[in-house]
Amino acid sequence: MTRVHQAHCLKMLLPGLVLAFMVCLFGCNGGNGGGGGGDETPAAIHFESDDALFAYLKDQYASSLQPDTMQTLRTEGDAISAAPGESGGGKSYSSTNLQEAGVDESDLVKTDGRYLYIAGENRVAIVSADPAGPMYEAAVIKVDGNVDAMYLFGNYLAVLYTPSNGEPPIWIYDDAGEDPPREMEDDSEIPGSPGDDVIKIGIGMPYWIPPKQETGLLIADIGIPHAPSIVRDIRIDGILISSRLNGGRLHLVAQFMPDLPPIEIWYDGSEADKNMLTARNQAALDAMTIDDFIPSYNIADESGNVVEKGRLIPTENFIRPVTPGGGSIVSVITLDMATPSGEMARTGLVADIHHVYASTQSLYLAATIAEYPSYRDGGPDIRWVPPAFKTQIYRFDLNQTPVTLVAEGTVEGELLNQFSLGEYENVLRVATTTGFAWDGSSLNHVYCLEPEGDKLAVIGAVNDIAPGERLYAARFMGPRGFLVTFVQIDPLFTLDLSDPRTPLIIGELKVPGYSTYIHPLGPDHLLTLDRDVALDGETPLEQGIQLSIFDIRNFADPRLKFSTIIGDRGTWSEALYNHKALTFLPEQNLMALPVDLYENTITPENPWDYGDLTFNGLYVYRVSAEAGFDLLGRLPMETSGKYYSGWMRGVFIDDFVYAVNADMVKKAGIADTSEPFETLKIQ
Repeated sequence: MTRVHQAHCLKMLLPGLVLAFMVCLFGCNGGNGGGGGGDETPAAIHFESDDALFAYLKDQYASSLQPDTMQTLRTEGDAISAAPGESGGGKSYSSTNLQEAGVDESDLVKTDGRYLYIAGENRVAIVSADPAGPMYEAAVIKVDGNVDAMYLFGNYLAVLYTPSNGEPPIWIYDDAGEDPPREMEDDSEIPGSPGDDVIKIGIGMPYWIPPKQETGLLIADIGIPHAPSIVRDIRIDGILISSRLNGGRLHLVAQFMPDLPPIEIWYDGSEADKNMLTARNQAALDAMTIDDFIPSYNIADESGNVVEKGRLIPTENFIRPVTPGGGSIVSVITLDMATPSGEMARTGLVADIHHVYASTQSLYLAATIAEYPSYRDGGPDIRWVPPAFKTQIYRFDLNQTPVTLVAEGTVEGELLNQFSLGEYENVLRVATTTGFAWDGSSLNHVYCLEPEGDKLAVIGAVNDIAPGERLYAARFMGPRGFLVTFVQIDPLFTLDLSDPRTPLIIGELKVPGYSTYIHPLGPDHLLTLDRDVALDGETPLEQGIQLSIFDIRNFADPRLKFSTIIGDRGTWSEALYNHKALTFLPEQNLMALPVDLYENTITPENPWDYGDLTFNGLYVYRVSAEAGFDLLGRLPMETSGKYYSGWMRGVFIDDFVYAVNADMVKKAGIADTSEPFETLKIQ
């Protein structure tokens, strides 16, 4: 009997089983069987043949391909200060909010100051947004899939999309006719007692990556926006992890999982049954060929005809890290946007990846490594021990074609997001959290890493920051760093990183609530996007959105200078968790963010009571370190009574602001954002 095995199913399994299955299936610490000789550097180990590559891939997937016992299973128990875009006509306009100046990131809306390029389902709408005239839909680019994001470079638009080629294959497992156990809490009792051994895994089974999922990249010539033309349409195997546009070169990072045969994961507890199922699993894997393990690609011309196809990564371009890091394949595809019809540069890394960060010189790929204690047979009263986490980091040189792995390193703890990393003067700064806030064991750390040969070596660190709290926001800006941790109040830490060998915490400020995003407001101030909180006894409850400005001229004594709160409990903005939803026009001190506003129409009886939905749309502010937040107005968007709206962006062009989503654009003068607004519904 087989069952669909999707992400939510794994969450229902016994934590120890999930771990065991991941390790058994993927064997991330398998031996180096098949690892190649040939042209090797310490950091980038290549493969001398298909046979060597195939052997290594199978080794990574199946070095311990064993089922788990059914007996065990059934036991109960820099952005606002960055330069804006400029068109040939001298217009000023906003661009995507970036982590690093000079390193562009994809988004759902792009503009050149004359037109808006708007992502939608199966299309990109090109809307004339010249402030001097009315808006109109100039053209549409049809896409065979859902548009995920875009880049705009000169006369070319790069459209990232998920092809509409039907549902990808799903993970299935053979459960030997038994039902999986009920869900158990983290502190549930499980049989066995902790052993001294530690099982080390990478991501393990990245079950959120559908096998054979594809990523599409459509390049369009929009030199004549009213008549765009397709240059090429590229499809690669794998799910897109992230991308960057740096120095005119577009880098895509995709992760590929092969379509593995069904795996039997339960057995009756006997050694004979375990060995039998292990042999079956191994035989199923041995029946696969190397082409089953390797992503492929195809390229279609402007007429949709496939003109090129084959293996995405040539064998000689595959590399493996010194420390085995998992069995999935990360593809780094590089395309020169000045000549987008030219050759793609391709690198393959045999490893699992969680986060992507890029500076102007380097690309960093980071993976979370979980370390679980193993268990010996023992009494039933031993409780599950939560895992410890490390972060494995791979540094690639963006100046080489294709990009080349030059160093790797490991730090304790796990990352929050891409802002947990930042490079300055060849030193990578990394902010991590170890332990857990729920049991008071959490600690936060900042590491400084520098390449030493093939290694990213820790040359300095600040450890054990804010015991019992976890990281909610981080930002590295030049020789300085900023952290926000939270349990009941929000400590903002300032760090002096000018000497990476002796990094220091310089200042600390505690304020109510917590920040999820930190933004430079010139050299002497920070703007943060926060959550206001109210305490119910010892429990903090999220309320409205809070915008804050901090004075950091005295770096050892940061001060809260201005703050304003939007709405009551239930109020939400995509900008809380996606920096690209914030929009800035620095030269006019303008900021916009989407808001789903919930307000208390009557005094709430309890701090956990939600307000009523009163507004969906764009908030527009003039922001300065001298005057704080001046709300210029709001542009409502029609959301058909949804509790929370979909994506929305603000765009500034000259003296106008545009509220944009996939279906509509609204336009208003910045000096007067009152109704009536000019509205364009996208067909």
